Amino acid sequence: MSDKQLKKQDYDNKIKALIANMSQREKFGQLMMPDFRDWTVNNKVLPLTKVNPEIEKIIADFKLGGVILFRENLVDTKQIVNLTSKMQEAVSNEIPLLITIDQEGGLVTRLQSGTDMPGNMALGASRDLDTTYEVAKAIGSELAVLGININFAPTVDVNSNYKNPVIGIRSFGSDPDLVAAMGVKYIKGMQASKVGAAAKHFPGHGDTETDSHFGLPTVDKSLKEFEDIDIKPFIAATKVDVDMLMTAHIVVPVLDNTKLTAKDGSQMGTPATLSKPILSDYVRNKMGYKGIIITDALNMKAIADNFTEPQAVIKTLKAGADIALMPTIMKKPSDVNKLEAIYQALEKAVINKELLQKDIDKSVERVLRLKFNREIMTNDKTISIKEKIDLANRIVGSQKHKALEKMAASQAITLIKNENNTLPFILSNNKKVLILSSASERANLMQIQLSNIIKNNDLSNVKIKHHLYNPNDNLSKNDKDLILTSDFIVMETKNLDTQAKYPFQVVEYTNLKRIKLAVMSTRNPYDIMFIPEVLANIAVYGSSGYDQTQAGQASLPVNISVGMDVVFGQSNPKGKLPVSISNPNGQDILYDFGHGLSYNSK
Repeated sequence: MSDKQLKKQDYDNKIKALIANMSQREKFGQLMMPDFRDWTVNNKVLPLTKVNPEIEKIIADFKLGGVILFRENLVDTKQIVNLTSKMQEAVSNEIPLLITIDQEGGLVTRLQSGTDMPGNMALGASRDLDTTYEVAKAIGSELAVLGININFAPTVDVNSNYKNPVIGIRSFGSDPDLVAAMGVKYIKGMQASKVGAAAKHFPGHGDTETDSHFGLPTVDKSLKEFEDIDIKPFIAATKVDVDMLMTAHIVVPVLDNTKLTAKDGSQMGTPATLSKPILSDYVRNKMGYKGIIITDALNMKAIADNFTEPQAVIKTLKAGADIALMPTIMKKPSDVNKLEAIYQALEKAVINKELLQKDIDKSVERVLRLKFNREIMTNDKTISIKEKIDLANRIVGSQKHKALEKMAASQAITLIKNENNTLPFILSNNKKVLILSSASERANLMQIQLSNIIKNNDLSNVKIKHHLYNPNDNLSKNDKDLILTSDFIVMETKNLDTQAKYPFQVVEYTNLKRIKLAVMSTRNPYDIMFIPEVLANIAVYGSSGYDQTQAGQASLPVNISVGMDVVFGQSNPKGKLPVSISNPNGQDILYDFGHGLSYNSK
């Protein structure tokens, strides 16, 4: 018998013994994963950054198997190590917590002291599988030393709809083979750091025009389309033993056309999160996946608007999910009553055989197996807090990781159009540069990097002005005067649409006056479809990230900075479009998947 087989046999025996001695409450606890994003202190709701006796009691009394952390919980390295350590110390049954996070890189980042990395679509634009592995490994190594053992990443949704409001640059691209290959490398890199990975959002959230945080999307396409495009990266992920699949709150009639009765009595399509045909019949039986199925947050409106909290938890476990993520909102001590109501409803559902005990036990077995496989059960508890903090300080946000971040971002910059060799801009003394931006954060990043370029090239008397604009406004006389007095203009855009008048008019006016303009698409790369007459356009795939799950800003400075380097000739663009770009009606392709110019292009 091989060492691997012996280890599995040892784990099997330990898991069997643990389950045999667990109470029903302990079993339910392994299947719950709440958040403690905020907590009420002296009648004020504040971010929870320190474990208090109330939180300790909840973890202990409810025998919780895991928690999820958000940006509000995470201030700096020392504080995070203390937070995760105290959470683990609160466990009352010797089964450590899964401490989880969405540290995807790029748009969705939680750590404030860590390395952001440029994000999935930037990696897709680089086509560099080795860099993707190293980026994921670096993210995982930072999480591991902070006491975080599961990362809800990568997003392997295929972003086949440019109007998608929730995925976009969180995806590696629009080609399922590229997404699958990148996703596999990301998973392997994450697991190499002994941090579990989760492929999301099954069966694919890439072809939606509704954000499931705020509504319930329906994806209506044929089974062949779904399997050829959306599901392909998930199958690839399961073949390399991804630790978890996270469900999507989307209705997919071709996979499940049944109806559910919502709490208001109306009939609705069955979301994948609550679908037995999708989670049990397809994932377990057809795909043969043996890992953990975890829901996306159950407090998202796609679920919470339609079902009570106990209903949602029972329905998803009955459908085949193993862990209910964020089954209720916990912000004050009295909220334990809501969690208790869920446990009581689960107890009743088992007694009534709405939920089968064997299915509960099987889900618990999967959770425990993950905790053994990722060495969560066997962590060295003799390491002091000081030693943990010292180690974390050496790794989190290290120079090595920052260098990797910059390299990965640089490989991604895609020169989409460069008519008349408009780029690169060649700066010299006494020139005037105008920065146009729709947000002060991005304008500041652009100005800081331009100042660095001026300094590094020993230039003098280069004047920089920046002007903030509203995309839906018209170009004013004052704006025109600024343009006319500038030698070079860099305009930042972010997810333009048909309502965007200002960028279109800037392109029109600078073309008329023959003033050099470069447009930097800072988030999705599709902006050029709304300003097709622009002479020079680059995509950087990261816009000082907006974290939509908390309506807050993440810093993400690297993408824009390396984009400015490309605009001003400090580096050569190397990226290739990981998506195709059509005109706004979707009929004609303007730029193919794989398109990308360089300054050496003929």
